[in-house]
Amino acid sequence: LPCSADRGVMLFRTWMSKFGKGHIPFKGDTTMPSANNEVVFDVWNSHTKHCKYCLTALNRFKKARALAFMASAIVATIRPKILGLVGSLISALGLSGLGLVLDKLIKMFYRYEFSHADNH
Repeated sequence: LPCSADRGVMLFRTWMSKFGKGHIPFKGDTTMPSANNEVVFDVWNSHTKHCKYCLTALNRFKKARALAFMASAIVATIRPKILGLVGSLISALGLSGLGLVLDKLIKMFYRYEFSHADNH
């Protein structure tokens, strides 16, 4: 049984069968142009450079990445006397890992490849 939410669909189908003869008349090339992956996955030109929120976030991530790598270098060179060799090494590796994670995140603002077939 149709409900009130189905009224629009029913009216469209009635209109389509009455005026469109069952299909939408279209003259022209119905094939899709081939899509270049460079254009499809280009997040920078399609969104990031036009979005003030993404640009702000991108700049903050770049600053955080630079700080993480600088702090890693400082901890590795100056802090062994305070943290000890093992503590200094673990801290430096942790900060370097943070910098690498931020680097991966920053790259997603420029290009993000996604496959719907692999989305589970």
